[in-house]
Amino acid sequence: MKQLKPFHGLPELLAHGRMNLGANDLYILLATKEPSQATDVYREDLPDELPTGGGYVAGGLPVETTRSKQVGGIYQLDGTGPTFTAKGGQIGPFRFAVVYNQTGGGLVGFADYQEDVTLADGDSMRIELTNPIVNLRLM
Repeated sequence: MKQLKPFHGLPELLAHGRMNLGANDLYILLATKEPSQATDVYREDLPDELPTGGGYVAGGLPVETTRSKQVGGIYQLDGTGPTFTAKGGQIGPFRFAVVYNQTGGGLVGFADYQEDVTLADGDSMRIELTNPIVNLRLM
């Protein structure tokens, strides 16, 4: 996966205590239309998450957080993405993988696969995350 494009609302969500990256669960959902980096803040703002079916569940799957640390004024969060497996039908097509905070629905970032991806029945795809998922300079 390419480096996530961060949502512009992320720093405000963190500053106002609406998201706790060290304690809340992050999830990845799959979408067909590009989110707006500038104006989308919460999951409900997203255009066109994939419908449930073929093994895809609404809201996607959890990210496994592997490290959360702050050193020298830079906060970093690392993790590994889930594997989506099509069962009883296909998953997709989708083009975007969106990382969000399941507690409160705040958006973190998204990746663009540059083309539609479809998983046929029985196919699997791991969402590879480029670490850090979040890299914030604290001023």
